[in-house]
Amino acid sequence: MNKNIIFGITLCEVADEVKENDIDRIVSAGLNGIRFHISWRDVEKERGKFDFSFYDDLVDKAKEKGLFIIAGIGSGYSSMLPDWILEENKESLNLFTYIPKLSRFINESVERFKGKIDIWQAENEINHTSFHVLNGWRQKPWTLNPVGELSILLGIISSIKANDPQGKIMINLECDNPNWLPLLKFFTKKKLPFDIIGIDFYPCYSPTFSPSDPIFSDYSRILKLREIIDCASKFEKDVIIAETGYPAQKENYTYENQASYIHQTVQVVLTTKAKGLFIWELADQFSKGPEFPEYYFGLLDNERKEKLAWNAYKNEIKEETQTIFVSVRGLILREPKPGIRIYIDDRLVGYTNIDGFFISQSLPEGEYSVKIKGFF
Repeated sequence: MNKNIIFGITLCEVADEVKENDIDRIVSAGLNGIRFHISWRDVEKERGKFDFSFYDDLVDKAKEKGLFIIAGIGSGYSSMLPDWILEENKESLNLFTYIPKLSRFINESVERFKGKIDIWQAENEINHTSFHVLNGWRQKPWTLNPVGELSILLGIISSIKANDPQGKIMINLECDNPNWLPLLKFFTKKKLPFDIIGIDFYPCYSPTFSPSDPIFSDYSRILKLREIIDCASKFEKDVIIAETGYPAQKENYTYENQASYIHQTVQVVLTTKAKGLFIWELADQFSKGPEFPEYYFGLLDNERKEKLAWNAYKNEIKEETQTIFVSVRGLILREPKPGIRIYIDDRLVGYTNIDGFFISQSLPEGEYSVKIKGFF
């Protein structure tokens, strides 16, 4: 494993998604980082009464195992907000009262865990609140404009810095939404004080967010991730893939395609300036119901059984491999299924129809002949 890159996974949004042996399982797979949200709902169920017992245990166990921790804080998702906050703001979001109460919660959280959290993530995909509201993840008042986004981020970041001056701060942006780049420029112009750009990227959504299968419908998506990382790196801040993943098994989303995407994403990280990768997510979210495809991204199913992608991620991290980048850009295929055969020294090593497919092989140093054949 490349010791300079954090290979992690998102553990949970809320406390009841975590199982007793999750941390041990993550460590045994060779991962070295976790990401989770400190849920305001779980900590301050009653106004002014804070209960951090779940996060005390989680953070202590993770640090005992030597894991790198990203903790999201201040998310406006309804599932992570106390009922009393949702009730106060059900008609409109009053930033003059909301931000001070949010800051109080963050002050308590950061003071408790400073020195143990490696990166504080401020809010979550704040450039994508309209989509969150459309899907019922946020209440309508949490639809934010750039000024509101900046105000909330400033409130969160100021509270973090006041309590953990040396703490690193990340903002994560949903980069399937093209507004991420102009908003990042806006934040930079306003001198928003953060250290890390978090990229959230999902290949299973077309530009119109339809549930189409990218393996068959949009062959350039893995290249798009590379382009986004390269673009974000120009802002002279560290870049981490904070969220990415692929759902399985559900309708036309397959276990094989999920494993293929995990494999390719690791190779993107190894061949760009990204400093880390956090896959969404450890396990399917059984608690949220059958909505498709959001709750099938787990590398484990909701009974904690391993999918193909779990082993794909584990093997990518643990094995030293040679990586070969194969492009089939511009080819017109007769069938939608993978039809390009890839050979190394006349030995068949894989199939693809994805522009930007990565083949990894455990090969000794030397020169190799790479060929592609297929029906075009």
